[in-house]
Amino acid sequence: MQKFLHLLTALFFIPVFSFAQTFQVQYGTPNNEDAYALDITPGNGFILSGSSFGNGTGGTDAMLTKTDSLGILQWSKIYGGTGNELAIYVKSVPGGGYVFSGETFSDDPAGDAFIARTDANGNLLWWKNYGTAGYDIAYDIKPLANGNFIISGLVENPVSSYDGFIMLADANGDSIWTRIFSGAGYEHAVKVIPTSDNGFLFCGKMFTYANVPGWSDAWLVKTDANGDTLWTNIIGGPVWEEAMDIIESNGGYVFCGGESSFGSGYYDVFMMKTDLSGNLLWSKTYGGQYTEDCYSIVEVPSGGYAMAGYTETFGPGNIRGTDSSNAFVIRTDFNGDTLWAMSYGGVLKEECFSIANTSGGGFALAGYTGSFGDSLNAYIFKIDSMGYSGCNERRAYPDVITNAAYVETHHSVDVTSGLHKLVPVITTTTPAAIHHTVLCFPLDVSEINNDLQIDALPNPASDIVTLQWNSSAHKEPVEISVYNVLGERLQFEIRRFEETISFNTSEFPDGIYFFCVRSGNVLANTRVIIAH
Repeated sequence: MQKFLHLLTALFFIPVFSFAQTFQVQYGTPNNEDAYALDITPGNGFILSGSSFGNGTGGTDAMLTKTDSLGILQWSKIYGGTGNELAIYVKSVPGGGYVFSGETFSDDPAGDAFIARTDANGNLLWWKNYGTAGYDIAYDIKPLANGNFIISGLVENPVSSYDGFIMLADANGDSIWTRIFSGAGYEHAVKVIPTSDNGFLFCGKMFTYANVPGWSDAWLVKTDANGDTLWTNIIGGPVWEEAMDIIESNGGYVFCGGESSFGSGYYDVFMMKTDLSGNLLWSKTYGGQYTEDCYSIVEVPSGGYAMAGYTETFGPGNIRGTDSSNAFVIRTDFNGDTLWAMSYGGVLKEECFSIANTSGGGFALAGYTGSFGDSLNAYIFKIDSMGYSGCNERRAYPDVITNAAYVETHHSVDVTSGLHKLVPVITTTTPAAIHHTVLCFPLDVSEINNDLQIDALPNPASDIVTLQWNSSAHKEPVEISVYNVLGERLQFEIRRFEETISFNTSEFPDGIYFFCVRSGNVLANTRVIIAH
């Protein structure tokens, strides 16, 4: 009885708490801005890379934007010459500062790849261009443990159209070696990673190579530490596949992208896993009636994977099909089986290009939005472990096709080296007009919606708690979560049709718990005392 009275007293003095810190924020000017990559910074803030139009020395300039852990703008800087620049990828550098990569048209009208480094405040330390006489771009750059950087991209070849390349650069951005991979058609090296055996692996696409399965196919190339090829694999169906991101995980490689050979709509997300020799172990596609695509994948510390991209089928405001889209996240287990999927945005257009794990089991994502202002704006949002940010979101239920009939081939390609280097004049500007708009902060678990009623019996409880609610008025499946007073999610279930559920709480420590029921964006909760 004394224990119960202490808990009952605590019930009236417990502070109001929120879900894990989540938000949606956009950044921009009256012109267009976007964000292509995001990375976690010291202090759990965020760095974004993208572009800004009309605020610098050229038409479009590369842009870095730094925020705190709540997405509040700390600084934004743009970098450019007389032509157009675009910053595609950014990473925090051990020891401080940031490194980013992309394309520039200021010194070579045909376009060059660039890599650049700044200090922690965004001040430019160095900028190096690399390329050929044609068009070149650096899609990816990653810091290595020894202080060097590995870069991937494409170069234009007058004989074979476009070729993929990887380059190892030192701490000053100077090339140590380059490898250019040339086939009979177009080759793109999109993302590159260092591997556990001290080599490198890149993924991308191979387009119209002789005797490959389709028009475009996912392309993997594994090299040793010197960039010399160990194996290649080309994976595809009769129409189109392209690989956009890759990670090493659980004794193999997992990669994602888009495909149109075996999915359920025009174009679908795929995820595949190979062994360490590149042999395909399994594949899954995820999609709906229209187009879905994937740009980024991470392994989740608690197990499984999370992918980010966009959807034209599922969305909180997407009513127009193929001329609008929403940001899209799919969370799976280690076998690629869907745990949940969610779309984010408004009635016009959003895409998501990057996803990162955050503390507490959630995710941070970056892209652009066109739904909440008079132009395209850079878009960053942070979600909890179940995908919730607090607004502009909807559960999605994509069709999943397992182990489609993909064909593997292993064509070799010509490998050459050499890109010219140029150190151009690049101006750094702080755009005075940059602003940030908070679209939502977390929903508070104390919020009650009168349209959804929930009861818990008995309360106080010892071993079993039964929840009852009225979900008949809501078309969304009902989700039930259990939180402790720290806001940590302890259990989660989805009930599609039932209006009651019983929880075994015999293993819960004595205390106060929040049993939350959500139907779409409607949330209700009740506090329950557990006293054994």
